[in-house]
Amino acid sequence: MKKKKIAFVIPGLEPGGAERVVSTLANELCNTYEIIVITLWDVEPFYYLHNNINHIKCANRPLISKNVFQALHNNFYLLKRLKTIFKDNEIDLTIGFTTTANILAIIASKSKKIPCIISERSNPNIKVLGKIWTYLRKTNYKKADFIVVQTKQNLSYFSKFTTKKKLTILPNPLSSELISNKKRNTSKENIVLSVGRLDKNKSQDLLIRAFSNINTDGWRLIFVGEGLEKHNYINLTKSLELESKVSFVGNSTKVYDYYNSSKIFAFTSQSEGFPNVLIEAMYFELPCISTNCPSGPSEIINEGSNGFLIPVNDQNSLEKKLSLLMSSEDLRKNIGENAYLNAKEYQTENIVKRWDKIIQKLIQ
Repeated sequence: MKKKKIAFVIPGLEPGGAERVVSTLANELCNTYEIIVITLWDVEPFYYLHNNINHIKCANRPLISKNVFQALHNNFYLLKRLKTIFKDNEIDLTIGFTTTANILAIIASKSKKIPCIISERSNPNIKVLGKIWTYLRKTNYKKADFIVVQTKQNLSYFSKFTTKKKLTILPNPLSSELISNKKRNTSKENIVLSVGRLDKNKSQDLLIRAFSNINTDGWRLIFVGEGLEKHNYINLTKSLELESKVSFVGNSTKVYDYYNSSKIFAFTSQSEGFPNVLIEAMYFELPCISTNCPSGPSEIINEGSNGFLIPVNDQNSLEKKLSLLMSSEDLRKNIGENAYLNAKEYQTENIVKRWDKIIQKLIQ
């Protein structure tokens, strides 16, 4: 029996939460369907993609728009390319990821009478789009066959301009690669770990300042990720005389090595769509301290049971929770075990089954 063809549409495949989810879903679903991953520009996938998956690029490079005319030209070009790819590959269903790709995927899919699922990754109450993209999102999202969101807050937002029967909450799946590389009963080091893009919204400077202000004898702070603020954060560690205790290791395809070897995970974002890394750290039994930012952490962490929530930008609270966890191995173990039990719900097969249920409704 001929496999149905599913196309994922996403801007690129660089390191990031949406990119990891697309890679994970594509790898799992390629046993049942013929999978094509379409990126809006040419980029080498950071995460592993199965050899059976066809990666097609719309453009050779990111299309930069310096004015409205260039923006119109670039997006009409991408739209035309998507339509051609859908037609040439006889696509049966499309799945968009991230706002711009979602809108383009919907328009191109509907022009070819193809069912379309979109996955909104950001918090629309926080991440403000320009007037044109806001209008396009509002008018086109209602045309999608399903809208997948990750939090109750996002569900409430999008229910204002589309029918609730089209909306569903699906959390991110844990990567099967991460799951298979988890080590049990290994000796961990005195490491406070932070994973994510180094930028102002992630507020890693808060963690650096908190770390400098408490007793950290024998402890290290490790940041996994790259970003525009890296140079500023390195300078901050120098000014606080923390160079010997703080490491910036860049992006890593083996982030599981850091999860396996660390004792505490700290997450300091000002806002989120849904924090993949928080679930990942919890699965590796790391006691987590997270800001109670909109949105996601409060739907994952039960305060004091499987982690700690602190107010956004509250350095004093962060210092107290760090000191508490650093000083008590029993507390770290207890919270870490509870975190793991909660994170098991996000195992790959559980989430993929829920995605496949939606897919089957549209292509039967």
